[in-house]
Amino acid sequence: MNPSQSVLSIEGDDIDRVDKAMQHISYLNSRQFPTPGIRRLKISSTVRCFNEEACVSIPSVEGYVMVLQPEEPKISLSGINHFARSASEFESSEGVSLFPELRIISTITREVEPEGDGDEDPTVQESLVSEEIMHNLDMCEVTVLGEELNQEQESLEIDMTRLQQKGIEMSSSNLGMIITGG
Repeated sequence: MNPSQSVLSIEGDDIDRVDKAMQHISYLNSRQFPTPGIRRLKISSTVRCFNEEACVSIPSVEGYVMVLQPEEPKISLSGINHFARSASEFESSEGVSLFPELRIISTITREVEPEGDGDEDPTVQESLVSEEIMHNLDMCEVTVLGEELNQEQESLEIDMTRLQQKGIEMSSSNLGMIITGG
């Protein structure tokens, strides 16, 4: 392999072993959501004879790998959507946890081929399966609707120690807060 891993060279004196080695070459993209598009490939072969010079010309073969547009994840938030507590609870020094049951779930739907060797019922369609996936969120914004917070009496707070441990940053104003990083 060259340093950028864009050229792979295989040498051998047994055509069957070279053929088998070529069948195990794979394209790998480790990004969770790879950039779609064409990745061009070119296979060039050289045959060397006993005198160490090329003696047979083999035409190059060109092809490509098509990276399709990935399915976009569906991100959903679940938890309570209204919050009522007595005034005395809001006056405590710790405040009141606003989103105690919040759960952010990211799922992606993909097609799955039916199990088996394909000799079964040809009318069986590929089915859709949703699976939970993990990925990073760029930002979360909590916004106060209606009147702004009265900064002398109200604020949105978050445990800064926990944020710093996770590499998360926060900025706030009397309109809400923005959480980034992680």
